[in-house]
Amino acid sequence: MENSNPFANGNHQEPLTPGSSSDHSLENTITLNLQNLRVRTDKNDNNDQAESSTRSNTKGRITHAHDNNQSQVRTIIHQNIIEHCVLDEEISSLDKRGSIVSQTGPSYQPSVQDFGTKFYRAWRETDPIDCAAELNQRIAKLALDPEGSEYLQTTLMQTDKQETDEIFGGILVYIYDVMSNEHGSRVFARLIERCDESQLQLIVSIITLQTQPFLNLLFSIHGANSAKRLIKVLGKSASVSVSNIISILARHFAFMMNNRIACFVILKCFDSLNAHQNQILYEELVRNSLTLATHDKGCIALNKSIECIKGLHRDRLLDVISTHALFLSQDPSGNYVVQRVLGLQHPFFTNKICWALVGNFVNLSMQKSASHVVEKCLKTPFGMDRVLSDLNAYDKLWEVASNRFGNYVIQRALELAQSAKSPYYEMLVTKLRRDMKKLEKGYGRKVYNLILNSDVNLNANL
Repeated sequence: MENSNPFANGNHQEPLTPGSSSDHSLENTITLNLQNLRVRTDKNDNNDQAESSTRSNTKGRITHAHDNNQSQVRTIIHQNIIEHCVLDEEISSLDKRGSIVSQTGPSYQPSVQDFGTKFYRAWRETDPIDCAAELNQRIAKLALDPEGSEYLQTTLMQTDKQETDEIFGGILVYIYDVMSNEHGSRVFARLIERCDESQLQLIVSIITLQTQPFLNLLFSIHGANSAKRLIKVLGKSASVSVSNIISILARHFAFMMNNRIACFVILKCFDSLNAHQNQILYEELVRNSLTLATHDKGCIALNKSIECIKGLHRDRLLDVISTHALFLSQDPSGNYVVQRVLGLQHPFFTNKICWALVGNFVNLSMQKSASHVVEKCLKTPFGMDRVLSDLNAYDKLWEVASNRFGNYVIQRALELAQSAKSPYYEMLVTKLRRDMKKLEKGYGRKVYNLILNSDVNLNANL
């Protein structure tokens, strides 16, 4: 399986995963600091000032000991949380499947029987770490856990706005970790359905300010799914614009469309948003159409785009493909795009493709990729006459009939010409009969048998 993420080396916050030993270390460190705080409050003012100065130089957070002990406790706890933040490599270690590493202790891994509202409230009220940062971290950990994810989804289905806001606060801090995680992406999908306009705007603002990690997650299955759900929700929003996200996608359009996962994020835009919202993406699609058409993954995304794109940009796209039909027909990937346009049965663009190939049908019939395009042209009223005319004008038609790929074109030409009662049928059969011996062996054998069967049927009718 390929890994073609061009942003893989970009700055991206590490996944949020806890470790049991690190959690105990965090609690021990906080306990030790609380003890030190009690000792410091008994010292004289000079010692307090000296210690405060030292802490200010080393930590950059605590300046002086305040009379309000509660405020000092929260400051020290906040410092320790930052030092033991989930970005620390010792704490953030994912297993190979990308799911959260199991934890011990009732605070993190409740039993199934206790898992519910009682557990959540008990965990929230009796947790000795009394600060918003740790609350957000715990909510994010729940989102990455299989059972925790189910609980948060159930909570979000309820109508309690306060609960939703608290979950939103926890998810927002670690939004990219949650969006790209198997279990977290489900919580994110449920959350954005419950978000109000201001919360959706906040998510868009974070993505706009931190585009690199957002781009990274678009190349993973769960991250791409989260982005698609967000785009769908934003597309229905009356006050939150999706234009900033569209601009990010447009700047990296070619990379994403050439990736088998990221391309579906752009395709979701084509499917969910209107022509005005997609205008920048439409322009990029037309501009990069030939590059995408000749890429093994890009051609698939381009063909899907042809089905989704709307308005005048669709005609521009089809016109570019039709104009370069001769080049694309001979490309291993591009020929599929030409076939897709012919399959639309649009009279103008079908005729334009056929005119672009006139005079080259014989040569194209003997190429692996282009022979499929020739057969597609035979299935169109205008294209049939052009192909049959080219074949009839070639003196060594037996070469095409005995070619590895050309024999299929001749078989199809004879079948369709006979069915349409075209005058070219007798002309082609007459020309091939002159060199029947050259068709008895090899790839020409199928054409040989086709002509013989045709003669038998003709005599039987007489």
